Amino acid sequence: MQETLMSNSLTEIEKLIWVLLQEAVPSYKAPFHYGVIANIQDGRPEQRTVILRKTIAEEKKLFFHTDLRSPKFLWLQNNPDVSWLFYNEPLKLQLRINAVATVHYNNEITGLAWELTSPNSRLTYTINAAPGERTDTPPSAAKESAPTPEELETARQNFVVVETKIINIDWVYLHHKGNRRGFIDYVNSEHYWMQP
Repeated sequence: MQETLMSNSLTEIEKLIWVLLQEAVPSYKAPFHYGVIANIQDGRPEQRTVILRKTIAEEKKLFFHTDLRSPKFLWLQNNPDVSWLFYNEPLKLQLRINAVATVHYNNEITGLAWELTSPNSRLTYTINAAPGERTDTPPSAAKESAPTPEELETARQNFVVVETKIINIDWVYLHHKGNRRGFIDYVNSEHYWMQP
């Protein structure tokens, strides 16, 4: 992989980036499995760590899940511009990705994603309090016993899929012989080098 990142082929580096993003989806040990997503909320930048749930390289799309009751559900509908940040520590590779979000709720996309969601992940959507809601006591943990069919239906109603369509990727490879940086522009269909 380092050989590819040190090569002069921007096309091969782009291919490697997409392979790393695809490999990150099923493995919680993969460096890109967790990414930081940022957007504008009430006029201020907000960030949070999310799990990369799906990658479609051919369509240049990345997906994550959220809760309908989370404030970001409405904020993403009001302003769909988002930015991803990924860092692969073993490779010393950083990705800054600009994208446009589409929020999916109670449709075929959420239905298919829900079917692929693990039982443990489903439990997080059964918690009564909304994400970010102020409480007077420490939040209770997710229910440890198997949820009832009614709880599962409520959880499914709280489940949201966020699809992000990538506009560009600004990548940086940190190397002791000299850092390398490139830009992949999907709007204008071009790749080019940048000064790190």
